[in-house]
Amino acid sequence: MFHSLFPIRVIGSFLAVVLITDLTWASNALSFKRTSQTIKANPNDETVTFTFPFQNNSDKPVKLESLEADCECTDVGFVGNKKTLKPGDQGMVSATMKIGMFSGSDARKLTVTADGQEYELFLRVEVPEVITLSTRQLDWEVGEPPRPKTITVTVRPDSGIKLTTFSLAGKDFNYKPITVKKGEKYRIVITPVSTGKAVCNTFWVLTDSKIPRYSRYIGMLTVTPPRRDRDK
Repeated sequence: MFHSLFPIRVIGSFLAVVLITDLTWASNALSFKRTSQTIKANPNDETVTFTFPFQNNSDKPVKLESLEADCECTDVGFVGNKKTLKPGDQGMVSATMKIGMFSGSDARKLTVTADGQEYELFLRVEVPEVITLSTRQLDWEVGEPPRPKTITVTVRPDSGIKLTTFSLAGKDFNYKPITVKKGEKYRIVITPVSTGKAVCNTFWVLTDSKIPRYSRYIGMLTVTPPRRDRDK
């Protein structure tokens, strides 16, 4: 992991669809070999590291002033910690993203400032979604019929992960697990005991995975006042 000697601060959140590109900004002093990068993480990866090589294509020295990431989950730095690049000198930006409990796709932005000019770099990580839930929240309104609703749980067949437990906090809902295809697809049918008052319960889907992000999935079950009452 690299740590910059230059000022690093976090800027506002940024969401973008990132495509892999190999282009340079020839009109600028710094020329980047690529300005975006996508990495497909392995299921058990806790971090992924992106690199962005660049070169001083101008005829004068360029001072590297700062490197910013738009999320505290990303550690950034200039490899080698050079403060000034002579004409023709090369450098590299390194960015290490912490994945944590995340799965799916996530994009981030870096901003390099050199001699007052900004350069934007984009990175995206794709973490395999081994288990998916059709929803993580089911809602009923107070006074409506307590009809059953369903959560569908799908397991990627090649993952080797097995569902072990479905559990609820509290006694305000009943549930019935249904196996659609063993090892791959399940339905959890959930019914409120009553919709006479507002309640909120948590549910868990647990697996036998040793990888934290795939070991537990949490969702909410609620009975809420009608919207017209909530808007008063």
